[in-house]
Amino acid sequence: MTNQLIHRQSAIITYWMCAEKYRRRYANEEFRSPCARMIRGSGVHGGAAHNFRQKKDSHQDLKKQDIVDKAVAVFDEIYENEGCTLAPEEKSRGKGIVIGEERDRVWRLSELQADDLAPTIQPVAVEQTIIADFPSLGFKVRGTLDLKDSRNVIQDLKSSTKKRPAADVHKDFQLTTYAALDFTLTKKMPAGLKLNVLVDKKRPELQILETARDMQDFETWFRTIKAVDAAIRAGIFPPTNKHNWWCSPKWCEYWADCIYWSESERSRISA
Repeated sequence: MTNQLIHRQSAIITYWMCAEKYRRRYANEEFRSPCARMIRGSGVHGGAAHNFRQKKDSHQDLKKQDIVDKAVAVFDEIYENEGCTLAPEEKSRGKGIVIGEERDRVWRLSELQADDLAPTIQPVAVEQTIIADFPSLGFKVRGTLDLKDSRNVIQDLKSSTKKRPAADVHKDFQLTTYAALDFTLTKKMPAGLKLNVLVDKKRPELQILETARDMQDFETWFRTIKAVDAAIRAGIFPPTNKHNWWCSPKWCEYWADCIYWSESERSRISA
């Protein structure tokens, strides 16, 4: 480790969720192919970002089919270049079926995004990278804001197969990070934060969750970053609680050979 660390937003969130995964992915640079659901999310996001980047100046949305085609192309590119890690139950069904289903979800959710969400947003910043420097503590924090609109509201886009609990948005660490990084750059508090969830149901639905942050939130965010930084420097990488939903073969590409899962546990879960 160098003295001056640059903590990426995604890395901090990974450490907070599972420090052992952080150790393998970021400290040891042990790359694994993403899970199918991760590729789906990247595809949907890619189509939306493609539209919003040009909309900053044009103030017009692209045609729906153009947005959908871009989303599917991003999905296909990631899958072709990086592959996919399948859970045991997905392996039994076959990679072609699993990838086909997720590709169809990208299509449906991108149509929903183009119809119901995109027309409501006039972006002023899209995928903006911000680096906050804390020289006295020896680290920087780098993050990329999905989108900020003309009302100074920071927005994030997610895809899911079910609705999010409404209260989650008020404690969402990623949204807090977006707001804190934006504040370090602009010295202004964002007017609000929105989590836009594209829910793939029999009839796809857009769930919009709104929240806000204040200086107290930024103070606790900063304390969290300091604690994570100290733990990383000390080489402390504990595993997450196995009851957490993300500690599963569907959501973690390292689950199949994680040292904190026994082969007997894995076999029982896979049965």
